[in-house]
Amino acid sequence: MIEEKYAANEINADIKHRGVDVEQANGAQDIGEVLNTVFGAVIGSGSAFDFLFKENPLRVKKKISNTFSPKSFPNANSNDGANSHISLNNFSERNARMTFDIHIGDDEIKPLAGFPKNVGEQFEKNSVRIADIDNDGENEILVVTNGDSLPSTQNGFSNSTTTAHSKLYAWNFDGTKVLSNGNVSGLFTVLDSQSTVTPTISTLNTTTNNILVANGNTLSVLKNEDGNSDGLADTLFIVRFAKNIVTASVTSDSVIAIPAEKGWGYFLRLDGSLIYSGHILHDSTDEFTSLYLVDKTNNHFYFSSKKGVMHEFHVTNSGVTIPSTVEIDLDKNVSIPIAVGKESDNRLVVATDDGDIYLLHSFVDLVPVAFRQMIDGFPISVGDSVYAVPVYADINGDGQRDIVVLSGTKIFAFNANGALLDYFPIQTTSTTRFLSQPLAADVDGNGSIDIVAVSQEGLVFAYDNHGKLLSGFPLLSGKNNGTTPAISLYQDTIALVVASDDGNVYAWKTGTVTPGLWKSEWTQYQHDAQGSGLIDAPLTYHSLSNNFFPKERAYNYPNPVYGTTTTIRYFLKENANVKIRIFDLAGDLVKEFSQTGIGGFDNEVEWNVSEIQSGAYFAHIEATSATQSEDTIIKIAVVK
Repeated sequence: MIEEKYAANEINADIKHRGVDVEQANGAQDIGEVLNTVFGAVIGSGSAFDFLFKENPLRVKKKISNTFSPKSFPNANSNDGANSHISLNNFSERNARMTFDIHIGDDEIKPLAGFPKNVGEQFEKNSVRIADIDNDGENEILVVTNGDSLPSTQNGFSNSTTTAHSKLYAWNFDGTKVLSNGNVSGLFTVLDSQSTVTPTISTLNTTTNNILVANGNTLSVLKNEDGNSDGLADTLFIVRFAKNIVTASVTSDSVIAIPAEKGWGYFLRLDGSLIYSGHILHDSTDEFTSLYLVDKTNNHFYFSSKKGVMHEFHVTNSGVTIPSTVEIDLDKNVSIPIAVGKESDNRLVVATDDGDIYLLHSFVDLVPVAFRQMIDGFPISVGDSVYAVPVYADINGDGQRDIVVLSGTKIFAFNANGALLDYFPIQTTSTTRFLSQPLAADVDGNGSIDIVAVSQEGLVFAYDNHGKLLSGFPLLSGKNNGTTPAISLYQDTIALVVASDDGNVYAWKTGTVTPGLWKSEWTQYQHDAQGSGLIDAPLTYHSLSNNFFPKERAYNYPNPVYGTTTTIRYFLKENANVKIRIFDLAGDLVKEFSQTGIGGFDNEVEWNVSEIQSGAYFAHIEATSATQSEDTIIKIAVVK
């Protein structure tokens, strides 16, 4: 803020977002303010007791500690309400020279040693990878820049320069560089042009992990060693193509798949030799959004395109098979990648540009297209555009994967039946929409899955699965134009990493947990260091209730109903036929619904009340399975 407004001399022009703020010990902040008194308007000049000092009588009288912190009054939080985790305490007695103690970090959250790191360049979207780069049993942090220097403000204009060389940096979680004889900055390598593609990490015919990074039409495969002592990582091989690479490569047990512009694909063996190159998309005017690996042993891949086409294909040592019977075409624009979950079948989570969410069956054994169908309850709409890639993960701990979507300034979570999870959507305090993919992992070490999301203004939110903001959040990083955070376990420390537009890589300790007991579902962009976009960990179902039709889980929202619709919600332990009959106070039937309720999920039905008069109504919900029948009544108030 100071840098942006310094040249125009407006760093304090906005009283709610000042670059330099005067904090008064009593919290009034009236110095320099216009105060209306019985004697007229005066300019506040403060008093001697507006300062923090030992035995300040105003604070002693109110029993307020001699501390300036995120929990004090006034507090040390940012203009946006982010928790700074900075505390000043033990102020000395009032004097010409005074002392105090400063603490950065606290028992809840603290920066990791050596962080933040400033690389002096801008990051591309989704620049962060977490992986065991050096095969020491611990993960490391890898980031890639786009080659543009940080903007500098001159004469009120923002300027940046391009070096035309992207750089990779790699650090251990203790803040030290990964390359033992590398530059102290953590510089890992310098590419020969700009990179706009997320790096991936895989093992290619070696005993150690390799880093695959694309820049322009070039795929560089790096080793984690510096055999020639030039201070940079050595290159395993480089492959140059006729077309530019548009998204990250994906590696199976024997194939490297590279999506390029104009729907073109390149497929390499692990030694870099070419298996196949050619059109994968039928429409040469279409573009890939991403590739996905659904079977790494048998080389089954999926691609998605900006025109809403999803297609499965198989790669062998001699070529590529693209069956015509396994294409899904939503006939909608899909500008962001999809998420894939492997269960009894493969399930594709797709968010369209206009905010529709699809959950699709997709079998990997080449069944006819007639069996490739949308799952009941979908599509659903979040009512706004979606720019952040969705996540497919078990949020509420029932052993079934849910869909997490960021749209606008809200966090949505749906079950696989299309119903919102309890406590969702969450309305965050962000003033800008989300652009980066959320994460799903245990952030604070309490054993349950939390959701992490970073807003454009750099607020780092973390919510539990009951929709509650975790203590110590939101954190504040730099502005974020779409770089997904990452979360990892380092020894017994849960570490959260964020790269920002200010050239900083932030890393915080957010909790501790016994190694081997940490729960994580989706920890970085497109799930893992390979960028597979696939979650395939086995699931064990845990019913949200032991009752067939728990009455306490039957309700409607919103209630009272002030708008045109309300949603009636109920849970079933097993599949059942459900009848919902709505009566007015006179006992007359107003509306009737009949549907098949899906066991193991919350189920929903929407009631349109646009032509219903104000008043109280009763909804009788009856569920009948093959073995039992139960019912309940809920009250609904309609107010117009």
